[in-house]
Amino acid sequence: MILSGGEALLREDWEQIARCVAGLGMKASLISNGFVIDAPLAGRIKEAGICRVALSFDGMEDTHNTVRDNRDSFRRVCRAARFLKDQEVPANFVTHVNRINLEQLPAMEVFIESLKVDVWRLQLGAPVGRLGKHPELIIDPEQLPSIADFIVQAKKRARVVVSVGDNIGYFAHH
Repeated sequence: MILSGGEALLREDWEQIARCVAGLGMKASLISNGFVIDAPLAGRIKEAGICRVALSFDGMEDTHNTVRDNRDSFRRVCRAARFLKDQEVPANFVTHVNRINLEQLPAMEVFIESLKVDVWRLQLGAPVGRLGKHPELIIDPEQLPSIADFIVQAKKRARVVVSVGDNIGYFAHH
């Protein structure tokens, strides 16, 4: 079961929900922007039985902060990943590929490797939320082959485990 939101950690009862899910023998995971995760909260996440945390990672520093509309977001998501790793809670990064981070994928791959993130999930940005107000950032169909090429090469390099969202598709020549 995935605890998601908005930001699931802003719910006062997130720990109770996670403990209940884990107590029923199910795996509880969490999706977060990482902004509020500090060392004590990372410990509480582990104690509550969360088996994995997926953190939104939208590009290198300036790009991530622009997408998140917060100048401190990049630093805080990287810090959250380190706190989770210190607690031995697997941390994933989720990237919604769009026109402003597309060219940064190679640099992001190297950076994510340096953080020792467990899995990097790539999926297409969907025209909802803030991205819905900026259709000019949505990937064009002609750009999909270059994304598929990058994914194939990243999997071969094996710097990080790459997971692919089904909205990227399965019909490339690969």
